[in-house]
Amino acid sequence: MTRSPRICIVRQQNFYELPVRREAEAFRDAGFEVHLLLMAGDERSGAEVVDGVTIHRVPGRRERGGTLRYLWDYGTFLVAVAFILTWLHLKNRFDVIQVNTMPDSLVFATILPRLLGAKVTLFMKEPVPELFETIYGTNRLRRILVTQEQWAMRYANAVFTVTDGLRSRYVERGANGEKITVVLNGPDGRHLLDYRDPECAPDPDLFTIVCNGTIEDRYGHDVLLWATRTAIEIDPRIRVRITGSGTASDRIERMITELGLENHVALLGWIPVTDLVCELQRAHAGVIPMKGSPYSHLIHTNKMYDYTLFDKPVIASRLRSVDDYFDDSSIAFFTPDDPASLADAMVRLAADPELCEGLATKAMSLLETQYGWDHQKAILVGKTLEVLER
Repeated sequence: MTRSPRICIVRQQNFYELPVRREAEAFRDAGFEVHLLLMAGDERSGAEVVDGVTIHRVPGRRERGGTLRYLWDYGTFLVAVAFILTWLHLKNRFDVIQVNTMPDSLVFATILPRLLGAKVTLFMKEPVPELFETIYGTNRLRRILVTQEQWAMRYANAVFTVTDGLRSRYVERGANGEKITVVLNGPDGRHLLDYRDPECAPDPDLFTIVCNGTIEDRYGHDVLLWATRTAIEIDPRIRVRITGSGTASDRIERMITELGLENHVALLGWIPVTDLVCELQRAHAGVIPMKGSPYSHLIHTNKMYDYTLFDKPVIASRLRSVDDYFDDSSIAFFTPDDPASLADAMVRLAADPELCEGLATKAMSLLETQYGWDHQKAILVGKTLEVLER
């Protein structure tokens, strides 16, 4: 191949999120010409170049809602992408198209470009059957969702996913394990560390714990509030700062008042990345109160790595997916769905600066030697190049 390889990443999201950005820039840094298809959301549809990546925004936006709303959004975006992607392929001749789920069916928007010679890779970051069961409390669509998942993996030339446990689950359901490569959610430090502000530092008179990201029932913010009520009775220095938004935001806001936590818990909503970085700098620890579920035992959250990136000890529920990669020397584990266990972990860290430092140091060592983006992007780009050589 005499010219630079061309890749187009497809993601059904309203904004250029950090996980997609780190992948796009990894390919850019490896010499690829990179294109990205997103929903326009509040932005104007069309194309623009951002840090060397050409972003094509498809009309439409992703809305929160019930099953029918999700199906409508997924279906209309798939049809729109099928047309636009084909037109872009005829214009640019992509060598590879990477489709980031959800939904798994989005990969089939690549049919015409694939027939015209493009390779197709599929990055499956969430197990859709388990996520549906966790959100809706039913597995009535499980057979349909598993069938869709397996067809998508058979169709793709290569598949990426985020944990060994999730890879094993796909194989149990019939996938070819040799086709699946694990790429962890390790952060690209440039996307956060560049926003550091020397004025943002922890308050030495408090013990501040940050929890950022989407606010949904499965992420356990209610467990965190119950734990906080117990923890502050033992150590009133403890403060919790929650950033993000989601369908459970109103409920969490009411709980803060009902539990009398207004002086100890702040719900900040969705904040710009500069403000988020300041919150991370000011924190003494980060917490991931994820509930145990068929979904959560298979995935990793991005924020787990973000806290480590800022040298903060991580408090996390002991999920199988996390336990496979970390031990008690690198994470302060607590029992999922157990406020008392979480409160104990919060109090232990607040009382022991040496423990905090030890946990953060060991986790950072793992990030630097194995789990960080420098290592993970090499796997992603290397496997993609292998696909192009076939």
